[in-house]
Amino acid sequence: MDLLVLLASAMVSFIAVCLFLPWLIKSLRGTTLVGKDLNKPHSPLVPEMGGIAVILGFYVGVALLVGLAVPVASNGLFFAALSSCLGAGIVGLMLVSLGRDPHKVESPLLGRKAPPFSLRPIGGGEPVTLESLRGKTVVVNFWATWCVPCVDEHPVLTAAPQRYGSDVVFLGVVYEDEEPNVQSFLREHGAAYPSLVDEGGKVSIAYGIYGVPETYFIAPDGTIVSKYVGPLRRDLLDGFVQEAQARTVTRRSDAR
Repeated sequence: MDLLVLLASAMVSFIAVCLFLPWLIKSLRGTTLVGKDLNKPHSPLVPEMGGIAVILGFYVGVALLVGLAVPVASNGLFFAALSSCLGAGIVGLMLVSLGRDPHKVESPLLGRKAPPFSLRPIGGGEPVTLESLRGKTVVVNFWATWCVPCVDEHPVLTAAPQRYGSDVVFLGVVYEDEEPNVQSFLREHGAAYPSLVDEGGKVSIAYGIYGVPETYFIAPDGTIVSKYVGPLRRDLLDGFVQEAQARTVTRRSDAR
């Protein structure tokens, strides 16, 4: 009987992994670790609570299904009660996750001033500083040439500056890539705004980047309004830009 219980538990655990893993990966696509630079006292190691909830939900789900297999085989009251508690936990976590867009990330940086930077453009030139762009809406896109979704969204981003004019500034920050590769890519696919070299990945660390593409939308007052993980479509880009612009319009209106 013990062997049957063990085999049943192992089988149910395997099925649980197969069922929950795609959902887990999709949800974790919007998870980051912010402030991994321990030399910056204002940036402690703070994982996103959403990512923690998803991970806990996954393992609770596995434990739930294993727990359900045990009372069926052994008719144990204790395990049945444990299964009920675990079931309530996983259902609660899944209900919390319903309707959550895993791409639009609730980053701890939202509502805070964007970490400052001064980065050299690809190919040389004067460094671009975020502080010099105060008063404009800024879109900061972290990307790489080896990133397929980055290639997919590139036409959307390169077409945007012409639509918005000087009111919105677009910047690319190269993530874990080689400058010659970036130069070759931009020659082939075109460039409508500066792509910047992040020496040592310090800016990526400050913004909590763990993968690409990731895009931050910064209001004219320097506050981070939105973060999006994944390739941008035109409608999504327009919505986030308008959100960043409206934040400043609302503040100006309130100031009156």
